[in-house]
Amino acid sequence: MIDNSSRSIRQLFIGVSLSAAMCFGVIGGAGGCSSSSEMINHSPSQRAEGIRQYEEGNYADAAGSFRQAIRSDPRDYKSQFYLAQSYENLKQYQQAIQAYKASLDAQPRTLAGKEDKEQQIATIKALASCIAKSDTNNAETNLIEQAAKNGKQAQDWLLLANIHRDRGDADSALDAYNRAALSDPKDFIVVKEYALYLEQVGQQQRAAQQLKKAYSLNQNDDQVNNALRRLNVIPGPGLKDERALVKPPLPQGPLPEVEWSKFRIGGSKPTAEATAAQPAASAAPAAPGQPAAEAPAMPPAAPQTSAPRD
Repeated sequence: MIDNSSRSIRQLFIGVSLSAAMCFGVIGGAGGCSSSSEMINHSPSQRAEGIRQYEEGNYADAAGSFRQAIRSDPRDYKSQFYLAQSYENLKQYQQAIQAYKASLDAQPRTLAGKEDKEQQIATIKALASCIAKSDTNNAETNLIEQAAKNGKQAQDWLLLANIHRDRGDADSALDAYNRAALSDPKDFIVVKEYALYLEQVGQQQRAAQQLKKAYSLNQNDDQVNNALRRLNVIPGPGLKDERALVKPPLPQGPLPEVEWSKFRIGGSKPTAEATAAQPAASAAPAAPGQPAAEAPAMPPAAPQTSAPRD
């Protein structure tokens, strides 16, 4: 009895402890007893409050609101971005750099984030600008360059290109842009940014080539189309990759075999079957009761005479 009672008390104690732990955030993360969907639903309202405070110039309060939004939903890459902006306005550059990086890391975790290319390039440019003006000893720049060389990711090379661009180092920027394009030639954002920068630095021929590639990836981008027109290139289907053009329909699979015996080729003699099937051209049909008319005989050839001798 004592053992059974002790066992029951221990089970009851464990159950109460687990329930308390879940409510106080020990298990399942912070946020009390609310479900994950309720936690995420708080994020947009907290972000909206932070944006209002940011626009009023209350950067410290805005940063607090954005931090709360991120606690509610760590995948909220937009709140991470706005938090970085708040830190940057407070001249807390190191915190801003980390928040920008956290935004880039969180963005691919949702389907909406994967498709939000506009926000991605905005975050990359903001991070590059923050590093360019605050990384006086190049510690952060060197880390990014090393990560780009090791990982060979287009996003790292694009970030490095923008850092050099903001610092006015065109040669290093072009090299990084080129490496980004080589790392992922199908990334529209990378090809587009490379092409526009080539135009900006006056390399028109190379810019036209990259703009055509960008157009083949996305025909509806106004910046690409306007840049092509500035270079006297008219956007249209002719700029697409040949593999992307509509091809004429062709039969699928192997071609059927052809019975060449049914065809006469050149001056070859007709087959015996074909000859037998054709009626005699020279013989006229005989009337009923009359014998078949014979074909007229050819007249005999005239005898050859020798020439008279003198």
